[in-house]
Amino acid sequence: MPTLSLVAIVLLIAITTARAVPDPPRSLDADLARLRGLDQEVAKTRARLEPDPGVAARTVRVLDAVAEERETLARRYAAALQRPDGAGLRAALAQLGANLDRCWREIARVAGTLPQRIDSDAHQARSMADLAKRHRDARPFLTGAIQLTLDRAAANLELLVAIGGNSDHTRRLEQHLRDAGTDVDAAHQTLEDVILRANEAPADLYAGDDRDHLLAAVGRAWREYHDRPEALELRIPREAWERHQGWHWRLDRFVYEDRSSLPVAILVAADDDIAHVYDAHVEQDHLAGDQVRVRLDDKVEMSPARRFLRAKLNL
Repeated sequence: MPTLSLVAIVLLIAITTARAVPDPPRSLDADLARLRGLDQEVAKTRARLEPDPGVAARTVRVLDAVAEERETLARRYAAALQRPDGAGLRAALAQLGANLDRCWREIARVAGTLPQRIDSDAHQARSMADLAKRHRDARPFLTGAIQLTLDRAAANLELLVAIGGNSDHTRRLEQHLRDAGTDVDAAHQTLEDVILRANEAPADLYAGDDRDHLLAAVGRAWREYHDRPEALELRIPREAWERHQGWHWRLDRFVYEDRSSLPVAILVAADDDIAHVYDAHVEQDHLAGDQVRVRLDDKVEMSPARRFLRAKLNL
């Protein structure tokens, strides 16, 4: 199933020459900003538990580290907390503690609902695929409805594991989801001819001044690191960069990150009549002189959804 077997190869393509920004020196002002930033991340995690469980799972895994960081800062500034000018720090520590408590309570509530949600989505995806197969109706595949259902189940499983770790119960749910994915893939293959005729090439929407520079970087990454045919065309199916800012746990500490990203579709000839679509993602690090990284998603097996008629390229 694609959502559970994606292998990402991260390649660094330095478009600009820039030195990595060093960690700022530790100070009361810097640590106060750090506390407030972590508080925002905890609040966002609580809000994302149900609508965006895959993203929430990554922060849930480090909530204990957030609590430990809070305690470390409370000890470091124990004397300052007793002074009148320590009011801002006291408020920030109290706010983070209260948000952590609220987040854990919400996690406990959501965790109890996740197994049923995962089972239900796996069953729904399998049922939709079976119905599509019997009626030769590719629309649930073409609209992404089936894949969205599988992706939602996979994200909820990721969150459940982040909350309670692997267990016999989570392994059973994972197997159920894998079995559903296998059945969906089988139904997908039976509709390959219908899907192929209906598929359209990815849109090409981005018109920024850096477009040519970015596509050149992706092209170099494809040629240098892949034993693949030459790309027919590169397209950017989004109109603008998407920016991501916040505190993230990296190795053994929290770091502030400020990045933007763009998807790129790599169109490659399969034969004289059919083209395949591969994905790349361009990331721009605003804390490192807008250094650019290109990440290629290497899909060994090409699903019907990623195949289309070359005649639709108008090349």
